[in-house]
This record gives sequence, structure tokens and C-alpha cells, in this order.
Amino acid sequence: MQVGTPSATTSIGAEAMKGDLEWNGYIEDDLEIFVVKAAELYQNKELWLSANKMVSELLMSATVGILSLLIFS
Repeated sequence: MQVGTPSATTSIGAEAMKGDLEWNGYIEDDLEIFVVKAAELYQNKELWLSANKMVSELLMSATVGILSLLIFS
């Protein structure tokens, strides 16, 4: 994620990282759909670039969350 790579993950994989933001790819718990979505993300350049733009928002949100925990704990 740090280098902007879009990803497919499960709901557990996105837990505590996503918040109210859009994921930078797909969140899917059904294995068959997960495989299709991961391939689609890899093969569709426009989709890949769109998901890539969401990474910075997710990283900023995660960074703020971590800093809040460190400061207020």
C-alpha cells in the first residue's frame, strides 16, 4: 500500500484500515468473486489507476489513527 498498489482483500484484511473511506481495490469475502475481482483489478488499467488514487487517503487516515493512539494512550 505504501507504494500505491491497489489490492483485493477480505473484510478482515481491511479491518481497522479502511474506516469510512473507499478501499483501494476490492474487499470481498467470497473466494470465487475475490479471484474474479483481483484479476479484473490487475487487467483493467483504468480501474487500477482509479484505485491507485485512493491509496493516499487510506494511508493518511491510517497514519492519523496510529498517531492518535500513540498520543492519547
